[in-house]
Amino acid sequence: MPKEIDAQVQITAEFGKQASKAVGDFAQSQTIKARLLIAQANMASDTAKRDELLAQAQAIDERWSGTGTLRFLEHTLFGALTGGASGAAGAATGTLTASLVADALHKAGIDGPLASTLTALASTAAGGAGRWYSGGGSWTQ
Repeated sequence: MPKEIDAQVQITAEFGKQASKAVGDFAQSQTIKARLLIAQANMASDTAKRDELLAQAQAIDERWSGTGTLRFLEHTLFGALTGGASGAAGAATGTLTASLVADALHKAGIDGPLASTLTALASTAAGGAGRWYSGGGSWTQ
């Protein structure tokens, strides 16, 4: 029985990693699409076409940017599936923190690998704290 439980834990963990990566990759492709739409809008001579392209880009950003609703829900859902309520709370906290920290670092002129590392550390710490707190100060439910 313990081997079966260990196998289930490993399967769940692997599912969480793979599913989260797949959705993250999709979200990244959507943010690239939004940037391309903005570039097209900036080159459009027709104001109606420009406005349409900008509206499309904004809609994509609202769903898939770092603070986008679908990206946030995706991370929270996979957190819940792999870690229950505390996993959902940790994923939600970490996702929001990552976006806020990345934006703050960019505004401060910090980009590249250093910004990525600092963002990952802050997101992980906040997600862990959110998971710990929602679990009643425990790593288990």
